[in-house]
Amino acid sequence: MSSICSFTEQIVEEDKGDDPEAVAAGYSVFTGKEPEGLQGEGSSSSNSCLDRISGLPDEILVKILSALALEEAVRTAVLSNRWKDLWKSAVTILDFEAPTKLEQIQDIFGTPREELQRLQEEHRRWFIDWVNGVVTQLQEHNSCAPKLSKFRVCFNLCKACNYRGDIDEWLEFAISKGVEYLELSFNLYYELGTWDRKCYRFSQDCSRHIKTPTGLANIKSLRSLRLCSVDVKGELLQHLISNCPLLEELVVHKSSLLRTLKVVGSLTSPIPLKHLELTHCQHLQSLEIDHAPHLAHLTHEGHQGVELRVDNCARLVDVNFVCQSIPGSMIQSFCRYAGQLESLTLELSYGGLSFPDVGELHLKWLTLRLHASKDDSMLGMIPLIDACPRLQKLTVKLHTDTGNQCRRYRHVKKCRESIKVVEIVGFSGYHVDCEFVDYVLEHYVGLETIVIDRGLTTPFKGRLTNYCGEEQANIARKLALELKSKASRSVEFVVI
Repeated sequence: MSSICSFTEQIVEEDKGDDPEAVAAGYSVFTGKEPEGLQGEGSSSSNSCLDRISGLPDEILVKILSALALEEAVRTAVLSNRWKDLWKSAVTILDFEAPTKLEQIQDIFGTPREELQRLQEEHRRWFIDWVNGVVTQLQEHNSCAPKLSKFRVCFNLCKACNYRGDIDEWLEFAISKGVEYLELSFNLYYELGTWDRKCYRFSQDCSRHIKTPTGLANIKSLRSLRLCSVDVKGELLQHLISNCPLLEELVVHKSSLLRTLKVVGSLTSPIPLKHLELTHCQHLQSLEIDHAPHLAHLTHEGHQGVELRVDNCARLVDVNFVCQSIPGSMIQSFCRYAGQLESLTLELSYGGLSFPDVGELHLKWLTLRLHASKDDSMLGMIPLIDACPRLQKLTVKLHTDTGNQCRRYRHVKKCRESIKVVEIVGFSGYHVDCEFVDYVLEHYVGLETIVIDRGLTTPFKGRLTNYCGEEQANIARKLALELKSKASRSVEFVVI
Protein backbone atom coordinates (compact mmCIF):
# COMPACT_ATOMS: atom_id res chain seq x y z
CA MET A 1 0.00 0.00 0.00
CA SER A 2 2.74 2.45 0.95
CA SER A 3 4.63 1.70 -2.25
CA ILE A 4 1.52 2.44 -4.33
CA CYS A 5 0.94 5.66 -2.42
CA SER A 6 4.53 6.85 -2.85
CA PHE A 7 4.36 5.91 -6.52
CA THR A 8 1.27 8.04 -7.13
CA GLU A 9 2.61 10.94 -5.07
CA GLN A 10 5.59 11.23 -7.46
CA ILE A 11 3.23 12.20 -10.28
CA VAL A 12 3.38 15.88 -11.13
CA GLU A 13 0.81 18.14 -12.67
CA GLU A 14 0.26 17.16 -16.31
CA ASP A 15 -2.53 19.39 -17.59
CA LYS A 16 -2.36 23.10 -16.76
CA GLY A 17 -6.10 23.66 -17.23
CA ASP A 18 -6.89 23.16 -13.55
CA ASP A 19 -6.57 25.90 -10.98
CA PRO A 20 -4.32 24.24 -8.34
CA GLU A 21 -5.63 26.43 -5.51
CA ALA A 22 -9.25 25.57 -6.30
CA VAL A 23 -8.52 21.85 -6.50
CA ALA A 24 -6.58 21.96 -3.24
CA ALA A 25 -9.45 23.74 -1.52
CA GLY A 26 -11.79 20.99 -2.62
CA TYR A 27 -9.33 18.36 -1.39
CA SER A 28 -9.59 19.58 2.20
CA VAL A 29 -13.38 19.06 2.15
CA PHE A 30 -13.22 15.55 0.70
CA THR A 31 -10.44 14.20 2.93
CA GLY A 32 -11.05 16.10 6.15
CA LYS A 33 -7.44 17.35 6.08
CA GLU A 34 -5.64 20.40 4.89
CA PRO A 35 -3.85 19.96 1.54
CA GLU A 36 -0.13 19.44 1.79
CA GLY A 37 0.61 21.58 -1.24
CA LEU A 38 1.10 20.74 -4.90
CA GLN A 39 4.38 19.56 -6.25
CA GLY A 40 6.34 21.58 -8.73
CA GLU A 41 7.18 20.49 -12.22
CA GLY A 42 9.55 17.92 -10.84
CA SER A 43 12.76 16.37 -12.04
CA SER A 44 13.40 14.37 -15.17
CA SER A 45 12.83 11.17 -13.21
CA SER A 46 9.41 12.45 -12.16
CA ASN A 47 8.57 13.28 -15.76
CA SER A 48 9.66 9.80 -16.80
CA CYS A 49 7.37 8.31 -14.15
CA LEU A 50 4.57 10.57 -15.40
CA ASP A 51 5.06 9.37 -18.99
CA ARG A 52 4.76 5.74 -17.96
CA ILE A 53 1.56 6.35 -15.98
CA SER A 54 0.06 8.51 -18.74
CA GLY A 55 0.31 5.55 -21.06
CA LEU A 56 -1.92 3.40 -18.86
CA PRO A 57 -5.67 3.10 -19.61
CA ASP A 58 -8.16 4.46 -17.12
CA GLU A 59 -9.22 0.95 -16.13
CA ILE A 60 -5.75 0.19 -14.76
CA LEU A 61 -5.46 3.55 -13.01
CA VAL A 62 -8.83 2.93 -11.36
CA LYS A 63 -7.60 -0.46 -10.17
CA ILE A 64 -4.53 1.19 -8.65
CA LEU A 65 -6.63 3.82 -6.91
CA SER A 66 -9.01 1.19 -5.55
CA ALA A 67 -6.11 -0.18 -3.48
CA LEU A 68 -5.69 3.15 -1.67
CA ALA A 69 -7.47 4.50 1.37
CA LEU A 70 -10.09 7.18 0.73
CA GLU A 71 -7.83 10.11 1.69
CA GLU A 72 -4.99 8.84 -0.48
CA ALA A 73 -7.26 8.26 -3.47
CA VAL A 74 -8.83 11.73 -3.22
CA ARG A 75 -5.37 13.26 -2.97
CA THR A 76 -4.67 12.26 -6.59
CA ALA A 77 -7.44 14.63 -7.76
CA VAL A 78 -4.98 17.55 -7.61
CA LEU A 79 -2.63 16.02 -10.17
CA SER A 80 -4.36 16.95 -13.42
CA ASN A 81 -7.63 17.10 -15.31
CA ARG A 82 -7.33 13.43 -16.15
CA TRP A 83 -6.98 12.45 -12.50
CA LYS A 84 -9.59 14.87 -11.18
CA ASP A 85 -12.52 12.42 -11.17
CA LEU A 86 -10.78 9.05 -11.43
CA TRP A 87 -11.00 8.41 -7.68
CA LYS A 88 -14.79 8.58 -7.90
CA SER A 89 -14.75 5.50 -10.12
CA ALA A 90 -12.35 3.66 -7.83
CA VAL A 91 -13.44 4.16 -4.21
CA THR A 92 -15.39 1.22 -2.82
CA ILE A 93 -14.59 1.80 0.86
CA LEU A 94 -15.81 4.90 2.66
CA ASP A 95 -14.53 4.92 6.24
CA PHE A 96 -15.13 8.14 8.19
CA GLU A 97 -13.72 8.25 11.70
CA ALA A 98 -12.34 11.04 13.86
CA PRO A 99 -12.48 9.62 17.39
CA THR A 100 -10.08 11.77 19.42
CA LYS A 101 -10.64 15.38 18.45
CA LEU A 102 -13.61 16.03 20.76
CA GLU A 103 -11.76 14.54 23.73
CA GLN A 104 -8.79 16.79 22.96
CA ILE A 105 -11.07 19.82 22.89
CA GLN A 106 -12.68 18.86 26.20
CA ASP A 107 -9.25 18.56 27.82
CA ILE A 108 -8.26 22.16 27.07
CA PHE A 109 -7.56 23.33 30.60
CA GLY A 110 -9.07 26.61 31.76
CA THR A 111 -11.26 27.18 28.70
CA PRO A 112 -14.73 28.55 29.53
CA ARG A 113 -17.61 26.09 29.11
CA GLU A 114 -19.26 28.18 26.41
CA GLU A 115 -16.04 28.26 24.38
CA LEU A 116 -15.60 24.49 24.69
CA GLN A 117 -19.15 23.92 23.50
CA ARG A 118 -18.54 26.22 20.54
CA LEU A 119 -15.34 24.40 19.60
CA GLN A 120 -17.01 21.00 19.88
CA GLU A 121 -19.96 22.03 17.77
CA GLU A 122 -17.59 23.54 15.21
CA HIS A 123 -15.74 20.23 14.97
CA ARG A 124 -18.96 18.27 14.62
CA ARG A 125 -19.99 20.55 11.78
CA TRP A 126 -16.60 19.97 10.18
CA PHE A 127 -17.12 16.21 10.39
CA ILE A 128 -20.62 16.43 8.89
CA ASP A 129 -19.31 18.62 6.06
CA TRP A 130 -16.50 16.15 5.42
CA VAL A 131 -18.87 13.21 4.96
CA ASN A 132 -21.34 15.33 3.00
CA GLY A 133 -18.59 16.54 0.68
CA VAL A 134 -17.50 13.06 -0.30
CA VAL A 135 -21.04 11.69 -0.61
CA THR A 136 -22.15 14.64 -2.74
CA GLN A 137 -19.23 14.21 -5.13
CA LEU A 138 -20.00 10.52 -5.55
CA GLN A 139 -23.71 11.18 -6.03
CA GLU A 140 -22.93 13.62 -8.85
CA HIS A 141 -21.00 10.86 -10.62
CA ASN A 142 -23.46 8.14 -9.74
CA SER A 143 -23.31 6.52 -13.17
CA CYS A 144 -19.58 5.73 -12.90
CA ALA A 145 -19.28 5.26 -9.13
CA PRO A 146 -18.81 1.58 -8.21
CA LYS A 147 -20.78 -0.37 -5.64
CA LEU A 148 -19.66 0.12 -2.05
CA SER A 149 -18.05 -2.73 -0.20
CA LYS A 150 -17.95 -0.69 3.02
CA PHE A 151 -19.61 2.43 4.41
CA ARG A 152 -18.62 3.29 7.97
CA VAL A 153 -19.22 6.44 10.02
CA CYS A 154 -17.76 6.50 13.54
CA PHE A 155 -17.95 9.72 15.53
CA ASN A 156 -19.27 11.09 18.81
CA LEU A 157 -22.19 12.98 17.36
CA CYS A 158 -23.66 14.70 20.39
CA LYS A 159 -27.39 15.17 19.83
CA ALA A 160 -27.19 13.10 16.64
CA CYS A 161 -30.88 13.80 16.14
CA ASN A 162 -29.87 17.35 15.11
CA TYR A 163 -28.14 15.84 12.07
CA ARG A 164 -30.90 13.42 11.11
CA GLY A 165 -31.28 14.88 7.63
CA ASP A 166 -27.59 14.46 6.87
CA ILE A 167 -27.45 10.92 8.24
CA ASP A 168 -30.60 9.97 6.31
CA GLU A 169 -28.87 11.04 3.10
CA TRP A 170 -25.77 8.99 3.96
CA LEU A 171 -27.90 5.92 4.58
CA GLU A 172 -29.89 6.39 1.40
CA PHE A 173 -26.66 6.75 -0.58
CA ALA A 174 -25.00 3.70 0.97
CA ILE A 175 -28.06 1.52 0.39
CA SER A 176 -28.42 2.76 -3.20
CA LYS A 177 -24.82 1.63 -3.86
CA GLY A 178 -25.53 -1.93 -2.71
CA VAL A 179 -23.27 -1.61 0.33
CA GLU A 180 -21.94 -4.86 1.81
CA TYR A 181 -20.60 -3.64 5.15
CA LEU A 182 -22.59 -0.86 6.86
CA GLU A 183 -21.69 0.66 10.22
CA LEU A 184 -23.13 3.69 11.96
CA SER A 185 -21.42 4.28 15.29
CA PHE A 186 -22.56 7.45 17.04
CA ASN A 187 -21.25 6.84 20.54
CA LEU A 188 -23.14 8.55 23.32
CA TYR A 189 -20.86 11.31 24.46
CA TYR A 190 -20.13 12.51 27.98
CA GLU A 191 -20.01 16.21 27.31
CA LEU A 192 -19.01 18.66 29.97
CA GLY A 193 -20.52 16.74 32.86
CA THR A 194 -23.68 15.35 31.22
CA TRP A 195 -24.50 12.33 29.07
CA ASP A 196 -26.08 12.96 25.71
CA ARG A 197 -28.70 10.27 25.11
CA LYS A 198 -30.43 11.69 22.04
CA CYS A 199 -29.62 8.98 19.54
CA TYR A 200 -30.16 9.00 15.83
CA ARG A 201 -33.34 7.16 14.94
CA PHE A 202 -33.99 5.38 11.66
CA SER A 203 -36.38 7.63 9.77
CA GLN A 204 -39.74 6.41 8.48
CA ASP A 205 -38.66 7.36 4.95
CA CYS A 206 -35.61 5.10 5.21
CA SER A 207 -37.68 2.28 6.68
CA ARG A 208 -40.23 2.58 3.88
CA HIS A 209 -37.54 2.79 1.19
CA ILE A 210 -35.89 -0.54 2.05
CA LYS A 211 -39.31 -2.21 1.74
CA THR A 212 -39.83 -0.99 -1.84
CA PRO A 213 -38.74 -3.19 -4.78
CA THR A 214 -35.74 -0.92 -5.39
CA GLY A 215 -34.76 -0.92 -1.74
CA LEU A 216 -35.13 -4.70 -1.46
CA ALA A 217 -32.88 -5.14 -4.49
CA ASN A 218 -30.22 -2.85 -3.01
CA ILE A 219 -30.06 -4.45 0.46
CA LYS A 220 -29.53 -7.96 -0.91
CA SER A 221 -25.77 -7.30 -0.98
CA LEU A 222 -25.61 -6.48 2.75
CA ARG A 223 -23.27 -8.82 4.65
CA SER A 224 -22.64 -6.93 7.88
CA LEU A 225 -24.70 -4.36 9.79
CA ARG A 226 -23.33 -2.64 12.91
CA LEU A 227 -25.38 0.03 14.71
CA CYS A 228 -24.10 1.85 17.81
CA SER A 229 -26.27 4.43 19.57
CA VAL A 230 -28.80 4.16 16.78
CA ASP A 231 -32.43 3.68 17.78
CA VAL A 232 -33.95 0.92 15.69
CA LYS A 233 -37.03 -1.24 16.22
CA GLY A 234 -37.09 -5.01 16.10
CA GLU A 235 -39.54 -4.94 13.18
CA LEU A 236 -37.00 -3.20 10.93
CA LEU A 237 -34.18 -5.55 11.96
CA GLN A 238 -36.40 -8.55 11.29
CA HIS A 239 -37.16 -7.19 7.82
CA LEU A 240 -33.44 -6.88 7.10
CA ILE A 241 -32.66 -10.33 8.47
CA SER A 242 -35.40 -11.90 6.35
CA ASN A 243 -34.54 -10.05 3.13
CA CYS A 244 -30.73 -9.97 3.16
CA PRO A 245 -29.69 -13.45 2.01
CA LEU A 246 -25.98 -12.67 2.56
CA LEU A 247 -26.26 -11.02 6.02
CA GLU A 248 -23.77 -12.80 8.29
CA GLU A 249 -23.16 -10.25 11.07
CA LEU A 250 -25.63 -8.12 13.05
CA VAL A 251 -24.45 -5.93 15.94
CA VAL A 252 -26.78 -3.55 17.79
CA HIS A 253 -25.44 -1.47 20.69
CA LYS A 254 -27.47 0.93 22.86
CA SER A 255 -30.78 0.98 21.03
CA SER A 256 -33.53 2.08 23.40
CA LEU A 257 -36.30 1.18 20.92
CA LEU A 258 -35.38 -2.49 20.63
CA ARG A 259 -37.79 -4.50 22.80
CA THR A 260 -38.26 -7.80 21.00
CA LEU A 261 -36.30 -9.47 18.23
CA LYS A 262 -37.16 -12.57 16.25
CA VAL A 263 -34.39 -14.14 14.20
CA VAL A 264 -36.58 -16.83 12.72
CA GLY A 265 -36.20 -18.75 9.49
CA SER A 266 -37.52 -22.07 8.28
CA LEU A 267 -36.29 -25.33 6.81
CA THR A 268 -36.67 -23.96 3.30
CA SER A 269 -35.47 -20.44 4.14
CA PRO A 270 -32.82 -20.60 6.90
CA ILE A 271 -31.30 -17.48 8.45
CA PRO A 272 -27.73 -16.82 7.16
CA LEU A 273 -26.47 -15.03 10.30
CA LYS A 274 -23.18 -16.26 11.76
CA HIS A 275 -22.64 -13.54 14.40
CA LEU A 276 -25.37 -11.86 16.48
CA GLU A 277 -24.51 -9.29 19.15
CA LEU A 278 -27.00 -7.25 21.18
CA THR A 279 -25.46 -5.08 23.90
CA HIS A 280 -26.91 -2.52 26.30
CA CYS A 281 -30.31 -2.42 24.62
CA GLN A 282 -31.88 -1.59 27.97
CA HIS A 283 -35.50 -2.32 27.02
CA LEU A 284 -34.91 -5.63 25.25
CA GLN A 285 -37.28 -8.18 26.75
CA SER A 286 -37.26 -11.20 24.48
CA LEU A 287 -35.00 -12.79 21.88
CA GLU A 288 -36.10 -15.70 19.72
CA ILE A 289 -33.71 -17.53 17.39
CA ASP A 290 -34.86 -20.42 15.23
CA HIS A 291 -33.55 -22.10 12.09
CA ALA A 292 -30.25 -20.20 12.07
CA PRO A 293 -28.02 -23.15 11.14
CA HIS A 294 -24.93 -20.97 10.52
CA LEU A 295 -25.07 -19.00 13.79
CA ALA A 296 -21.79 -19.63 15.63
CA HIS A 297 -21.45 -16.60 17.95
CA LEU A 298 -24.19 -15.13 20.16
CA THR A 299 -23.73 -12.20 22.55
CA HIS A 300 -26.22 -10.46 24.81
CA GLU A 301 -25.23 -7.84 27.38
CA GLY A 302 -27.82 -6.00 29.41
CA HIS A 303 -28.87 -5.01 32.90
CA GLN A 304 -31.77 -7.44 32.93
CA GLY A 305 -32.24 -10.96 31.70
CA VAL A 306 -34.24 -11.53 28.54
CA GLU A 307 -36.60 -14.31 27.70
CA LEU A 308 -34.44 -16.36 25.38
CA ARG A 309 -35.41 -19.14 23.03
CA VAL A 310 -32.79 -20.75 20.82
CA ASP A 311 -33.67 -23.63 18.49
CA ASN A 312 -32.15 -25.28 15.42
CA CYS A 313 -28.72 -23.63 15.66
CA ALA A 314 -26.48 -26.55 14.77
CA ARG A 315 -23.21 -24.55 14.67
CA LEU A 316 -23.57 -22.46 17.83
CA VAL A 317 -20.24 -22.78 19.66
CA ASP A 318 -19.60 -19.40 21.36
CA VAL A 319 -22.04 -17.70 23.74
CA ASN A 320 -21.54 -14.50 25.76
CA PHE A 321 -24.34 -13.67 28.17
CA VAL A 322 -24.19 -10.75 30.57
CA CYS A 323 -27.00 -9.83 32.98
CA GLN A 324 -27.71 -9.39 36.66
CA SER A 325 -29.27 -12.83 36.99
CA ILE A 326 -29.51 -15.94 34.85
CA PRO A 327 -33.12 -16.53 33.74
CA GLY A 328 -34.42 -20.09 33.62
CA SER A 329 -35.24 -19.86 29.92
CA MET A 330 -31.58 -19.10 29.16
CA ILE A 331 -30.38 -22.14 31.08
CA GLN A 332 -32.83 -24.38 29.25
CA SER A 333 -31.84 -22.95 25.86
CA PHE A 334 -28.12 -23.44 26.45
CA CYS A 335 -28.54 -26.93 27.85
CA ARG A 336 -29.97 -27.98 24.48
CA TYR A 337 -26.58 -27.14 22.97
CA ALA A 338 -24.48 -28.56 25.77
CA GLY A 339 -22.77 -30.98 23.43
CA GLN A 340 -21.60 -28.38 20.91
CA LEU A 341 -20.75 -25.22 22.86
CA GLU A 342 -16.98 -24.68 23.06
CA SER A 343 -16.79 -21.20 24.64
CA LEU A 344 -19.14 -19.57 27.14
CA THR A 345 -18.87 -16.14 28.81
CA LEU A 346 -21.21 -15.23 31.64
CA GLU A 347 -21.36 -12.08 33.73
CA LEU A 348 -23.22 -12.04 37.02
CA SER A 349 -23.84 -9.05 39.25
CA TYR A 350 -24.34 -8.81 43.00
CA GLY A 351 -26.64 -11.46 44.38
CA GLY A 352 -25.92 -13.86 41.54
CA LEU A 353 -22.67 -15.61 42.52
CA SER A 354 -24.20 -19.05 42.29
CA PHE A 355 -25.32 -21.27 39.48
CA PRO A 356 -27.84 -24.12 39.54
CA ASP A 357 -26.96 -27.67 38.53
CA VAL A 358 -26.99 -28.05 34.76
CA GLY A 359 -26.41 -30.87 32.35
CA GLU A 360 -22.99 -31.74 31.04
CA LEU A 361 -21.37 -28.99 28.94
CA HIS A 362 -18.56 -29.73 26.50
CA LEU A 363 -16.91 -26.33 26.91
CA LYS A 364 -13.22 -25.87 26.30
CA TRP A 365 -13.10 -22.28 27.61
CA LEU A 366 -15.29 -20.71 30.29
CA THR A 367 -15.11 -17.01 31.17
CA LEU A 368 -16.89 -15.64 34.23
CA ARG A 369 -17.17 -11.89 34.81
CA LEU A 370 -18.33 -11.43 38.38
CA HIS A 371 -19.28 -8.50 40.60
CA ALA A 372 -18.71 -9.33 44.26
CA SER A 373 -18.13 -7.96 47.73
CA LYS A 374 -14.75 -8.52 49.36
CA ASP A 375 -16.09 -11.06 51.89
CA ASP A 376 -18.27 -12.91 49.37
CA SER A 377 -17.59 -16.36 47.91
CA MET A 378 -17.17 -17.50 44.32
CA LEU A 379 -17.55 -21.17 45.21
CA GLY A 380 -21.20 -20.93 44.21
CA MET A 381 -19.96 -21.17 40.62
CA ILE A 382 -18.34 -24.58 41.18
CA PRO A 383 -21.44 -26.53 39.96
CA LEU A 384 -21.15 -24.78 36.61
CA ILE A 385 -17.40 -25.45 36.37
CA ASP A 386 -17.89 -29.08 37.39
CA ALA A 387 -20.49 -29.47 34.63
CA CYS A 388 -17.70 -28.96 32.07
CA PRO A 389 -15.60 -32.16 32.13
CA ARG A 390 -13.63 -31.11 29.00
CA LEU A 391 -12.83 -27.61 30.23
CA GLN A 392 -9.23 -26.64 29.51
CA LYS A 393 -9.16 -22.93 30.36
CA LEU A 394 -11.02 -21.00 33.08
CA THR A 395 -10.93 -17.20 33.21
CA VAL A 396 -12.48 -15.28 36.10
CA LYS A 397 -12.68 -11.50 35.77
CA LEU A 398 -13.57 -10.07 39.15
CA HIS A 399 -14.84 -6.62 40.04
CA THR A 400 -14.66 -6.32 43.83
CA ASP A 401 -16.04 -3.62 46.11
CA THR A 402 -15.62 -3.19 49.87
CA GLY A 403 -19.15 -4.27 50.80
CA ASN A 404 -19.65 -6.82 53.56
CA GLN A 405 -21.98 -9.29 51.86
CA CYS A 406 -20.96 -12.78 52.94
CA ARG A 407 -22.16 -16.09 51.49
CA ARG A 408 -20.86 -19.59 52.09
CA TYR A 409 -21.49 -22.64 49.93
CA ARG A 410 -21.31 -26.34 50.58
CA HIS A 411 -20.56 -28.57 47.67
CA VAL A 412 -19.01 -31.88 46.73
CA LYS A 413 -15.30 -31.29 46.17
CA LYS A 414 -14.02 -32.86 42.98
CA CYS A 415 -10.49 -33.13 41.69
CA ARG A 416 -10.13 -31.99 38.08
CA GLU A 417 -7.50 -33.05 35.58
CA SER A 418 -8.76 -31.39 32.39
CA ILE A 419 -8.28 -27.75 33.45
CA LYS A 420 -4.82 -26.66 32.38
CA VAL A 421 -4.97 -22.86 32.61
CA VAL A 422 -6.70 -20.62 35.18
CA GLU A 423 -6.70 -16.81 35.01
CA ILE A 424 -7.90 -14.63 37.90
CA VAL A 425 -8.18 -11.02 36.74
CA GLY A 426 -8.92 -8.34 39.35
CA PHE A 427 -7.27 -10.15 42.28
CA SER A 428 -7.38 -7.78 45.29
CA GLY A 429 -6.28 -10.05 48.13
CA TYR A 430 -9.70 -10.24 49.78
CA HIS A 431 -11.51 -13.36 50.99
CA VAL A 432 -13.51 -13.67 47.80
CA ASP A 433 -10.48 -14.23 45.55
CA CYS A 434 -8.07 -15.87 48.01
CA GLU A 435 -10.62 -18.58 48.84
CA PHE A 436 -11.12 -19.35 45.16
CA VAL A 437 -7.39 -19.56 44.40
CA ASP A 438 -6.98 -21.91 47.37
CA TYR A 439 -9.71 -24.12 45.94
CA VAL A 440 -8.08 -24.15 42.50
CA LEU A 441 -4.66 -25.10 43.85
CA GLU A 442 -6.11 -27.91 45.95
CA HIS A 443 -8.48 -29.51 43.45
CA TYR A 444 -7.25 -28.80 39.89
CA VAL A 445 -4.58 -31.47 39.84
CA GLY A 446 -3.92 -31.16 36.11
CA LEU A 447 -3.16 -27.45 36.36
CA GLU A 448 -0.20 -26.25 34.31
CA THR A 449 -0.51 -22.43 34.53
CA ILE A 450 -2.25 -20.03 36.89
CA VAL A 451 -2.18 -16.28 36.28
CA ILE A 452 -2.99 -13.90 39.14
CA ASP A 453 -3.67 -10.51 37.56
CA ARG A 454 -4.39 -7.71 40.03
CA GLY A 455 -6.31 -5.84 37.33
CA LEU A 456 -4.06 -2.81 37.47
CA THR A 457 -3.59 -2.81 33.70
CA THR A 458 -6.20 -5.29 32.42
CA PRO A 459 -9.58 -3.77 31.47
CA PHE A 460 -12.87 -5.14 32.73
CA LYS A 461 -15.51 -4.13 30.17
CA GLY A 462 -13.29 -1.29 29.00
CA ARG A 463 -12.05 -0.06 32.37
CA LEU A 464 -9.61 -1.19 35.03
CA THR A 465 -11.04 -3.73 37.43
CA ASN A 466 -9.07 -2.93 40.54
CA TYR A 467 -10.28 0.12 42.43
CA CYS A 468 -8.26 -0.61 45.56
CA GLY A 469 -5.52 1.77 46.51
CA GLU A 470 -1.80 1.23 46.21
CA GLU A 471 -1.60 -0.17 49.73
CA GLN A 472 -4.19 -2.89 49.04
CA ALA A 473 -2.57 -3.66 45.68
CA ASN A 474 0.71 -4.32 47.50
CA ILE A 475 -1.11 -6.52 50.02
CA ALA A 476 -2.69 -8.41 47.11
CA ARG A 477 0.74 -9.09 45.61
CA LYS A 478 2.09 -10.32 48.95
CA LEU A 479 -0.88 -12.68 49.41
CA ALA A 480 -0.58 -13.93 45.84
CA LEU A 481 3.08 -14.82 46.45
CA GLU A 482 2.07 -16.65 49.65
CA LEU A 483 -0.47 -18.65 47.63
CA LYS A 484 2.28 -19.42 45.14
CA SER A 485 4.11 -21.33 47.86
CA LYS A 486 1.14 -23.73 48.04
CA ALA A 487 1.28 -24.55 44.34
CA SER A 488 2.99 -27.61 42.93
CA ARG A 489 6.43 -27.00 41.48
CA SER A 490 5.15 -28.18 38.12
CA VAL A 491 2.67 -25.28 37.99
CA GLU A 492 3.72 -22.03 36.35
CA PHE A 493 2.49 -19.38 38.78
CA VAL A 494 2.40 -15.84 37.31
CA VAL A 495 1.62 -12.70 39.36
CA ILE A 496 0.92 -9.45 37.49
